[in-house]
Amino acid sequence: MFGLLHRKLLRELLASGMTVLAIVLVTMVGIACFVAMRSAHRNLSWARDYYYSRGRMADFWISVKKLPRGELARLKDVPGIVEIEPRIRFPVTVDLPDQNKPLAGVAISLPDSFRPTLNQIEILRGGYFTGTQPKEVIVNDVFAEAHGLRVGDKITLNLGRRREDLTIVGTAFSCEFVYPLGPAAIVPDREGFGIFYLKDSFAQDVYDMAGAANELVGRLTPAAREAARTILAELERRIDEYGVISNVPLDEYPSNTFLSQEIEGLRAFAFIIPAVFLIVAGIIVNIVMIRRIEQQRIIIGTLKALGMDDRLIGWHVLEYALAVGALGGILGCGLGQWLANSMTYLYGRFYEFPRLPSRCYPDLHIEAVALAILAAAAGGWQGMRRSLTLEPATAMRPAAPPVGGSVFLERLRFFWQTLTPPWRMVFRYLLRHPFRTVAGLVTGLLATAVMSMILSLTIGIDYLMTFHFQWVYRSDATLVLKNEQNDTVMDEVRQLPGVRWVEPVLAVPVTLRYQGREKLTAVTGLRQDRRLTVPRDRLGHAIAIPPVGFVISRQLAQEFGLAAGDEVEWRPVKGRREWYRSPITSIADDYVGTAVYANIAYLTQVLGEEYPVNRIQISLDRNPQQRLRFFQSLKKLAEVEEVLNHADMKANLENTLLRNIWVILSFEIGFAGSLFFGALLSAGVIAVEERRREFGALYVTGYTPLQIGGLLAREHLVILTLGLIMGLPLGYVLADYVVATYQSDVLRMPLLFPPRVWLLTAFWGTVFAAASHLVVEIMIWRTAWLETVKANE
Repeated sequence: MFGLLHRKLLRELLASGMTVLAIVLVTMVGIACFVAMRSAHRNLSWARDYYYSRGRMADFWISVKKLPRGELARLKDVPGIVEIEPRIRFPVTVDLPDQNKPLAGVAISLPDSFRPTLNQIEILRGGYFTGTQPKEVIVNDVFAEAHGLRVGDKITLNLGRRREDLTIVGTAFSCEFVYPLGPAAIVPDREGFGIFYLKDSFAQDVYDMAGAANELVGRLTPAAREAARTILAELERRIDEYGVISNVPLDEYPSNTFLSQEIEGLRAFAFIIPAVFLIVAGIIVNIVMIRRIEQQRIIIGTLKALGMDDRLIGWHVLEYALAVGALGGILGCGLGQWLANSMTYLYGRFYEFPRLPSRCYPDLHIEAVALAILAAAAGGWQGMRRSLTLEPATAMRPAAPPVGGSVFLERLRFFWQTLTPPWRMVFRYLLRHPFRTVAGLVTGLLATAVMSMILSLTIGIDYLMTFHFQWVYRSDATLVLKNEQNDTVMDEVRQLPGVRWVEPVLAVPVTLRYQGREKLTAVTGLRQDRRLTVPRDRLGHAIAIPPVGFVISRQLAQEFGLAAGDEVEWRPVKGRREWYRSPITSIADDYVGTAVYANIAYLTQVLGEEYPVNRIQISLDRNPQQRLRFFQSLKKLAEVEEVLNHADMKANLENTLLRNIWVILSFEIGFAGSLFFGALLSAGVIAVEERRREFGALYVTGYTPLQIGGLLAREHLVILTLGLIMGLPLGYVLADYVVATYQSDVLRMPLLFPPRVWLLTAFWGTVFAAASHLVVEIMIWRTAWLETVKANE
């Protein structure tokens, strides 16, 4: 008997056709998202943890002006310190023959002969320093590969005030620069930013650091990592006299922050999207199972009358749901693994791991299939219970026809009289089947929420680009000078080819303090009539630079609990290291980094210095040849330490991060669309199967298949419209949750939900709904309606 039931189940699955397809589609996509995002999450997490452990990743970085290495003995007894190492780190510019402009980079010292160190490099090509000559360099492998640099090649670096030709002895990877960011960059620039490792003895000579260092890196005990800020404060106190510029714990180090943000973002997406799909799949299964029980009530009653056990019948009914769920889960695992491989490949394009394998996790696939089966079982549970409560005598009789009567809308005579007969039929059906109508609304609501959330994120990314590169930072290039200069350097820059406008900037590293909380940051001094850096509020309105006081970013204001009108204490890292008090005049919005703006004249007056400049912002001629000449001329300026080309930064952002995000979000928009498609397809197929006699009668009375399909289209339109209206608020909540996972001092996602999101959600929802209705319409055209109205003898 059990084998007969299995054969019956197989026939029913094959006969269900489109109904099974809709459930499998929604389940498959949900499981694919779960497997893809959880697998990518594990791949990134494993790579981070493995290479951090293998490379002995530091727990903190402390930047100082110049610290005698003999002072390290004073630091090693700080509780929680495992080890601490000195090194030399300076920005450099790179002069390559095939490049028309100097490239940015950072030089870091390593021991002359190999020994284990913190942030240990991993040689990929060539070897470590040979010891035969001082002028050797190890280059990060990605930069070397981007420029075709090989072991034995010469490379020219501007180190301080010296221009040196160095021999490449190897290429390497470092856990410290998994996400290597150049100055003011958001994404890595493989061609425009390099990491160069020098012999420690050579670096001491070049940078006048004999017996000294300007950076400390260290590791903490596992228990002390929770109190990293307290330990860093104690370290800073002990070496305060040497001018601490910054201290950064691992969780705020830019490379680690970006990577960890992405990992947490994957975790959030891996929870939200699969949950929505599986809920929708469960709802569809529930509707299908209830309909199936009603169709087979006579069969079930007969089997009970013949003595078949209720548990066997209930299991047979539930097997239908379990089989569909298992099929969707298995197919979803295959699609999900392919997507995980693709996502991991994309991550490998801008995270610099020496290897980033995409692994298959059997336990994850088993968990995914189990979730699919569980969702289907939850949906089929009510159908199984209904089959168990049927009494044989009652079940063997056909079900009583549903009670007719008027619906409440008919009491609204003014409204009801304006409706055409097809619309009256639509509203009567929807209101006489409240469970199915509510189920359709829930699926439409969830599909709308996912679609609007994804579209909100894409608009937020576009807004971030516009806000950062067009509204706030409007210069074409920024020159970072090696030391503070007077006004004469401005005149020199004005004479360069292609320069239309220049503005001075004074960046002063300071310690902010408010109500016992301290943070190392920088105050950016701007002219009051500035054009090229324009702080703005969240609506994009320009904020004036006050004659006295600070304009502070919202991220910092929230971190300190500051508001406009409050006074904050600050102390410059160098010069007269005294505490000053300044009022907060305005709160500025920004999404990259944290900024504090002040009038450059106010800064120099408080600091008691001449009118110094350490950065110059430049607006360039639009003529490409003039721009080319400008960047070529910078190679001859000895005062320039770094060159920031904003066009290159924006192009790199668009060609790496944004392009990859758009690829991923395009898949997710398609997945969200499959919710609309699958939910409405199942509803349409069920309606056609259940209402054959009704539609057949309409056909006999003169309705065409197109008009019959029009009735279903109207029903779907009502459900889709109400689902869109109800789903948009939930979409906002989901977008807010996802954006909250991408909030840090380094990068923040804006939360935007403008009418454009509503319109695009409605557009794509309509497109996918129309596609599902096209399938239903084809079914209607292929149905022999005359056969459905013939009475059985």
